[in-house]
Amino acid sequence: MQVLFDVFPVIVFFVVYRFQGIYAATVAIIATMALQIAYQWFRYGKVNKMFLVSGIAVTILGGITSKIGGTSKAPSASERLSAVPAVAVLPGAVVAN
Repeated sequence: MQVLFDVFPVIVFFVVYRFQGIYAATVAIIATMALQIAYQWFRYGKVNKMFLVSGIAVTILGGITSKIGGTSKAPSASERLSAVPAVAVLPGAVVAN
């Protein structure tokens, strides 16, 4: 069951990528990882360090992807949502240290 929990964001990414494209898939993986980190935090009172590091990396690289790929003047959905996982990860990062 833990393996499914760990692989779930990747599955969501590829499903969304198949039907919506890379930018929507980027938003989907960032949101999924943020939800999983929040779930771990509220359920167990701690977050797996490797999962936290992965969430931070996905958020940073996903933010870069949305900045490079965005051509419109208005912020895209991924740009608006890129701050959400960062805020969700901060409590876990503070407690983990």
